[in-house]
Amino acid sequence: MDRAVRAFEDFVRAELARHRVDGLTPQQALFLLALEGRPRRLVEVVKAQRIVASNATYLVKSLVQTGFLERYPDPDDRRTAIIAPTPKAVAATELLQKALVPSPTEVHRLRTASAAAGMLETACSTETSPTPPIVEAAPVEPPVRRAITRILLQPPFRAQGGHGR
Repeated sequence: MDRAVRAFEDFVRAELARHRVDGLTPQQALFLLALEGRPRRLVEVVKAQRIVASNATYLVKSLVQTGFLERYPDPDDRRTAIIAPTPKAVAATELLQKALVPSPTEVHRLRTASAAAGMLETACSTETSPTPPIVEAAPVEPPVRRAITRILLQPPFRAQGGHGR
């Protein structure tokens, strides 16, 4: 999982650099994507992203300072705030969303790789069955597509020493 997270963060960094979006980390970009381009209660975003409130406070503070967010008091609950993306944030998240949407060719490649991995796993398992199960690829969420592609298309791990079956 760590490898997938690092691959995703590398992808986000590369996209931000490619589009010359300065002052935004991958974590901040994910936070902005969670806002879905509209004002939201900070508590809702914290719950949806499953992040610690103190981390969210730090993220919001830095995003306000860099001009990606505006923060307002919540009229219904004085303990929390309303956060709203600025036009600068909306532009940055739109760039990332476009980059994260897979092309039909990439979706086909991912499904093929996923099906092949499933068949290989079945063939290598110790259990024998008369007919191999049909493996259908599950839908791939756009934010992790490139990380999954990197993981699925890497050569399999081979243990050092020992003998094969």
